[in-house]
Amino acid sequence: MLFKDTKMADDDEFYNKGPLLYLSGLKTIENIDRMPIHHKLTDCQKRRIRRKHNEEDRENSPRMRRRSTMAQGQTKHDIWYNSSLPEKPDTPNYMSINTEVNYSSDTDSDEKERKKTEKNLNLSQKVYLSACQQAQIAVRQKFVQQLTTKTLDVNKSLMGPADVKALAYALTMNTVVTSVDLSGNEIGKEGLRHIIEMLSENNTITALKLSNCQLNTDHAEMLAEFISDNNTIQDLEIAGNSFGDDDAKCLGESITANRKLRKLDLSGNNFQETGGKLLAKAFEDNDSIEELNISWNHIRLTGATAWGDTLKKNGTFKVLNLSWNGFCDSGVRAVAKGLEVNTVIEHLDISNNRISFESCSFLSKALKVNTSIRILNLSHNPLSNTGVMSLLKGIHQNEASVMTSLLLEGLQIHPEINMVVDEIRSRQPNFGIVHSGYVRSADLMMTKYLEPIQNRCKSGKSDPNHSAPFSSGK
Repeated sequence: MLFKDTKMADDDEFYNKGPLLYLSGLKTIENIDRMPIHHKLTDCQKRRIRRKHNEEDRENSPRMRRRSTMAQGQTKHDIWYNSSLPEKPDTPNYMSINTEVNYSSDTDSDEKERKKTEKNLNLSQKVYLSACQQAQIAVRQKFVQQLTTKTLDVNKSLMGPADVKALAYALTMNTVVTSVDLSGNEIGKEGLRHIIEMLSENNTITALKLSNCQLNTDHAEMLAEFISDNNTIQDLEIAGNSFGDDDAKCLGESITANRKLRKLDLSGNNFQETGGKLLAKAFEDNDSIEELNISWNHIRLTGATAWGDTLKKNGTFKVLNLSWNGFCDSGVRAVAKGLEVNTVIEHLDISNNRISFESCSFLSKALKVNTSIRILNLSHNPLSNTGVMSLLKGIHQNEASVMTSLLLEGLQIHPEINMVVDEIRSRQPNFGIVHSGYVRSADLMMTKYLEPIQNRCKSGKSDPNHSAPFSSGK
């Protein structure tokens, strides 16, 4: 039933907007957004009309537009930066980005603010801002600020390949930043390519961290080629990725060819027995890396024993972390034989490797002759007090020992072992052990080491027949 108000009968323009239907009995209204509020509408219908108009006003307000922009990851400062981008700077040849910026819409106040800001920006900041505008991505004020510091830390910044590309363009023109941390970002193959291209132009950056970036076999060859050709990076961290045995060959070849790296972190990957052998072989011929971390992998069996040969042949390792790999007794015995020959290593970490007290005799033999190791970490291994006594025996019998710390966290020792430690301290004042408390009962096998020391403590004088507190005595 079509209802036509007599007052509006001559208003054809009103009627041409669409059909109007008003059934007073059923309270049904079509096209209510076109109908003015009538005195016959209920309170609920009037509130619905007002609410709809208010929502439209709010959506179109400047405040809501700013919130919509900030929801995309920008801050208030980022929005201001996006509205005041600098003029086009010079860029390297490999950049194919158009950095032209249009300022025709700026007001007088915006123009003044832009010029004021532009005076305080260096060239790399200008490149970054222009690149972000060209790629239509949000400008990160944190990145802009850190481009003037030595360390650029963008760890866990939810960066994608486009963000990495803009940052790589900026770093190409930067001569201040020496360390870049991109860890925790899914940079992808494209992002890694831009980073490598940037490093081929930049001669200032010496440290690069790409940990937990979800790198895998697809990225291994590209990364290996970069390591082989690298002439500037001295500290490389690629921990927490998904490199495995299939990638160990190409990475190992690049490590052998490299002569610039001083520190390498390969921890938290998926290298197993085969990968462990390939990497160990690669480090035999490397003469530049001084600090290596290959913990938290799955290197065991023949992959573990191969590291004994590495310690024999490598002459540059000062810090070596082999923890959390499951070397077991066979692997540690090979490492111990390597320590007998090695005269360079200062810090060895073989904690959490399921080493029993039986292997301590091999380590003790190595500690009798080694003259370089200062810190030995054997924490969280089932050594027992017997194993600890064997280690201390080796340290004490080595007059040229420079050992300062024996780390035994997770192991409780017998209080009388402190007497042995005091004997060592009489010659090496800086020596100490770190453990997890004391146990009252000693191992049965430990008593043969303690008896000579107890007798000396009771007599209060030295026995000339016992030059070392660990001699068996009769």
